[in-house]
Amino acid sequence: MVRPESGTVPVVVAARDVESGRAIEAADIAIRMTPEDHVPDQAFRDAEAVVGKLPAGPLTRGEALTEPRFAGPRLAEALTGADDANIVAVTPRDTGLVPLLRTGDVVDVLAAGHDAGSSRPVARGARVVLTDDDGVVLLALGDGAAATVAAAGLELPLTLVLSG
Repeated sequence: MVRPESGTVPVVVAARDVESGRAIEAADIAIRMTPEDHVPDQAFRDAEAVVGKLPAGPLTRGEALTEPRFAGPRLAEALTGADDANIVAVTPRDTGLVPLLRTGDVVDVLAAGHDAGSSRPVARGARVVLTDDDGVVLLALGDGAAATVAAAGLELPLTLVLSG
């Protein structure tokens, strides 16, 4: 129950349903005055701060928009629990798994091994941030692991294994 003495503050909300991976436009958002004690942590209060951001998952009309709902450092931290988390883009050699991946899924990243038909792990426990229609997968990993995956992807074809 809202107390009459509670103040209200502006909060950015989704003005309509928005699909994941599509940049937010001004028409997608609205400002709603919300009782201060009902405002989620990390909620946006300025509409301009949201325009152009990529939602990592679908947004529902009326939803208060928070930093971890969008691709970026806060989402990487929220998904991995690591303060040093980074996001790396991977285009797996076999993109068959990509349409099945959802934000938060856990994958292992493998690269071709030295022997024919073998593979070696590059990173384990990567969290899916976002996928696109071209087969690119954004993964959240701790700082060192993200750099390792990025370097491996420059030299070797990578494969993702759904592991969690």
